[in-house]
Amino acid sequence: MLILSNIVQANDSSKAKVSQSNNNKNGDDDFLMIEDDSLIGVFDGVSSSKSMSKGKEAKEEFLRIYEQNGSVRKSIEQLIAKKKFASTLNIMQLRKNGQLNTYNIGDSRAYLIRENRLIQLSRDDSLECSLSEHIPNELRGIKKINKMRDQIIRIGAAEIFKNHQSLITEILKNLVPGETELFTEENLEKILTKFGLQQQLQTYKNDQKGKYNPALLALILFQSPQVLTASLQNSSKKKSNPQSTVPDPRPGDKILVCTDGFYENLAPQIILKFILQLTNQSALDGLVETAKKGPKPDDITAVLATIVNRNTLTSKEHLPPIFVTN
Repeated sequence: MLILSNIVQANDSSKAKVSQSNNNKNGDDDFLMIEDDSLIGVFDGVSSSKSMSKGKEAKEEFLRIYEQNGSVRKSIEQLIAKKKFASTLNIMQLRKNGQLNTYNIGDSRAYLIRENRLIQLSRDDSLECSLSEHIPNELRGIKKINKMRDQIIRIGAAEIFKNHQSLITEILKNLVPGETELFTEENLEKILTKFGLQQQLQTYKNDQKGKYNPALLALILFQSPQVLTASLQNSSKKKSNPQSTVPDPRPGDKILVCTDGFYENLAPQIILKFILQLTNQSALDGLVETAKKGPKPDDITAVLATIVNRNTLTSKEHLPPIFVTN
């Protein structure tokens, strides 16, 4: 099923071609291009993990496995089974049957650019996305615990906790395997600290004046989009299946895979404008330079490809990564 979300309109259009761009200071990101198999992807190390095996190591192991079996799904399944790679991944492949598959674990993203629209194909594996449909409208948009001071909001937080405790429990168990008493003050504080939410935790403590409120403490996590619910290190086998499929990829379509350091520092309108007005490589180089000036410092990796018709392809145009369709 094609996920049509975050669609942005634009009036400009132009032709483009090629490629990849990378600003990788910490060595946690890497990209993947296998032209013969119409496959592109990105891997992004999870910064909060102490594991030494992150994005670059996950990419290298994927390639090793893929060379043996030639299957994206089976290769991802074997990566998951190893439970050692603290990395997200997002891989797109134009299959011989004409379908465009997106495989996603974590918060790297895949986009389709078609007819002046930017269409997000992947869904982030984050607490925010997991609970987004369960949070009442009146509580959406509240991003920090220090905005939840009045009694109405406190009642709302408790109501979320009460109504969705089974879902919350399932997610927390995935985040802290082996822990049984998830909702004690000590354990919730450990979880928050693990994901770098010390500042929000301190605000909670100051606001509560020594009183323990598990609903509010848990809610800090739900309002923290940086908390992942899945990576290669803690995913189940079913995550190796395609997350979305475009049944009708067309010549002229562009597909973009990128890490969170890319899209979190760029407005969708800016991404679309660059891609529509410039060649692929110029667009990515410009976008990465713009993202480096954004508010969230991070490694940045992106790959952009164009789908072209085999009948109109010339040898001069055949530059990777161009996906070819019949």
